[in-house]
Amino acid sequence: MMTDIFIQSLGVIAIVFFVISVQFNKYWQIILFKSLGSFFFGVQYYFLHAYTGVAMEAVGLIRNLIFVFTVKKGRSTSAWIMIFSLITVGIGALTYEGIISFCAILAKVFSCTAYGISKPQTLRMINLPSYILWMVYDAMHFAVVAVVSDSMETVSIIVAMIRLRGNDKEKPLPILLRY
Repeated sequence: MMTDIFIQSLGVIAIVFFVISVQFNKYWQIILFKSLGSFFFGVQYYFLHAYTGVAMEAVGLIRNLIFVFTVKKGRSTSAWIMIFSLITVGIGALTYEGIISFCAILAKVFSCTAYGISKPQTLRMINLPSYILWMVYDAMHFAVVAVVSDSMETVSIIVAMIRLRGNDKEKPLPILLRY
């Protein structure tokens, strides 16, 4: 019982960081808080023996760090998006735990594409499908708090998209996807 409470409490901590993250309008702030949430979900997945989830969160943390520095230098993340998408698929194959792994892998590819875009509104829009995929993965692994988190993040992103509509202060990366 105490172990279950501890494991689910890791998800609660992650929720706080995730919900806060989408309310920022600066790229680095969004990525910082998403990374903190991902760390706690990665630890939760470990205790739930959801190893594809652990691997996807680890790849995401490294990716986020590289993206922040790449964007800060004013460089395109296009190559990194491709590299990390391939790494995600490769590591996902190594940690394959059945058909459910595809949800985590595809969710991480969506977020890889989204976090490579410095325009916060576009980042939110592209990242939205990843939460639905994570909801399925989390439900199958009985990560109850993570399912609640995915639901809350979906609502939070929609609220932020409405509230911050037309308010992007950062310019999109020049060589990135055209949107």
